[in-house]
Amino acid sequence: MSNPEGLDDLATRRRAPGTQSPGAPKPAGSGFGTQSQWRKPAPGTRHPQFTAPQPWGSQPAAPAQPVGTAAQLGQQPQFGQQPQFGQPPQQAAPRPAQQPGQQPFGRPQGSPYPGGQPAPYSSQFQQQPGAWPQQYPTGRPGPYAQGQYPQGQYPQAGYPQQPYPQYPSPQQPPRQKSLMPVVLVCIVAVVAVLAVVSQLNGGGTTDPTKRYENDDYQVPPAAGHHPDAPAPTSESQAMGWLERNPIYEQNIAKSVRCELDDFDHTSATADQKKVQLEKTLECLVRLWGPTVEAAGFTITHPTVTMYSTETQGACGKMPMRNAFYCGNDQNLYFATDMHTLFGPKSNDPWAYEAVMAHEFGHSLQGRTGIIPARNYVLEDETSKEVAYLWVRRNEAQADCLAGLFFNSVQESMGLTPEDVQSIQDFYGQIGNKDPNRISTHPQPQTRYAWFQKGMTDTSVGVCNSYVVTAEEVK
Repeated sequence: MSNPEGLDDLATRRRAPGTQSPGAPKPAGSGFGTQSQWRKPAPGTRHPQFTAPQPWGSQPAAPAQPVGTAAQLGQQPQFGQQPQFGQPPQQAAPRPAQQPGQQPFGRPQGSPYPGGQPAPYSSQFQQQPGAWPQQYPTGRPGPYAQGQYPQGQYPQAGYPQQPYPQYPSPQQPPRQKSLMPVVLVCIVAVVAVLAVVSQLNGGGTTDPTKRYENDDYQVPPAAGHHPDAPAPTSESQAMGWLERNPIYEQNIAKSVRCELDDFDHTSATADQKKVQLEKTLECLVRLWGPTVEAAGFTITHPTVTMYSTETQGACGKMPMRNAFYCGNDQNLYFATDMHTLFGPKSNDPWAYEAVMAHEFGHSLQGRTGIIPARNYVLEDETSKEVAYLWVRRNEAQADCLAGLFFNSVQESMGLTPEDVQSIQDFYGQIGNKDPNRISTHPQPQTRYAWFQKGMTDTSVGVCNSYVVTAEEVK
C-alpha cells in the first residue's frame, strides 16, 4: 500500500533517449510523491515524458515514450499525484358606577399597568375624549344601570321627582392590540431560517444578494485543450521565473463568491463527486483568473476526470487512491477512492475541496511558468536529494496557494473558525511522515505551516517557496 504523502503534478522531462543521469531517481509521474529523473536532451532529440501518476510515496513506474519538444515544457510531473396570534380581545362589560374614594377606572387594584394592560407608547393612562368623569360631586349618587330610568328621573317616595343630569355610562377605554406577539414570532422565524442556512453552509451564513469581488469576471468554460504553457530558454531565465515571478507581485481578491451545495463525499456517487469538484474548480478560476491575467499570463479552466479503476491517460498509468494534475494535457484527475488516503481525516467534510485547491495550485504553477522553469533547472541534476528538494518547494507552494483560496472564499462558503481549523488540520495529516526518508513531499507540519501562510494573507508573494531555506520545506 502506498504511503499517503500528498497529491501532485505530472510533467514532461527532457533527456536523451535511452540515457539516465547517474544517481538520479527512476522516471515516474506524480500524485503526492513520486520520483523523476532529469537530463537535458541531446541536440535534435526529443525528451521522454514522466508517465505514471504514482500514489503518495509509491514506487516509480517505468519511463514512457518521448512526447514533444522543449517548447512544451510546463507540463508538470505528478509526484506521488431554511394563525393568528391568540384571540382578539373580548369587549369588556360596562364597569359599575365609580364611587368616591375608589381606585380610578382603567386601573384595577394591584395591576401594574394602567388600563389593565401595557400601553405600547405611554406608561400613563390617557383619559378618552367624552368619557364619563372619574369622580362625582360629593353627595351625588352615581349613575344607574343603563336603561333602568330612560328619562334620567330619580323617583323619591313622597317627594316630587327632581331631574338629575344624565351621566354617560362608564365605558372602558378601547384596548390597543399589542404588536409584541407578531414581533416575537418574526424574530423566531428569522433565527430558524438562519439556523438552517448555517447548517447547510457548514456553520456559517451567506447572503445571496451580496456582491463579492470578481463577480463581473467571466469564468471561461472548461476545455480539454489548452494553449502551451510558457517555457524558459535559459537557466538564468528559469531561475528568475522561480524566484522573481510576476505572480508574486499580485494580491488576490479578499472575498470572492463560492457557493457549494451540502456534500458528503463518503456516501456520494462518482458523478456527485465530479459535480462538487467542478463547482469548486469554478470558484478557483473565478478567484485566480484576474490575478493571473494581471501578472501577464493566461489562465485556463481544466477538465475534471473521475476514474474508478486503474487506467492509462495522457500522463501514463493512473493508479487508484490518487489525485493529480497532468502537465501533458493540463487537466485534473481524481480516483473515486482518493479519500481513503487521508487516514484520520478520511471523513473530513472539506477533504475533496482541499485536494482540488492543491491540485489547481499546480495548474497555476504551470500557467505562470513555474513548473516549466523547475523542470528546466532539474534537467542536469544528478543528485536525488537536490532534485527532491526542488520538488518539495513546488508542493509547499501549492499548499500555500490553496490557503489563499480558502482565505478568499471563507465568507461566501460560510466557513466557521472550526471549519477553517479542520481544513488546516487536513493538510497537517498528509505528507512524508518519516523524517529520515528523502521525499518529494514535505512533512505534515511543514504542509500545515504553508497552508496557514496563505490562509492568513492575500499576497501571492507569501507563497514564494523558492527563496526560503531547505529547512522550511523539509
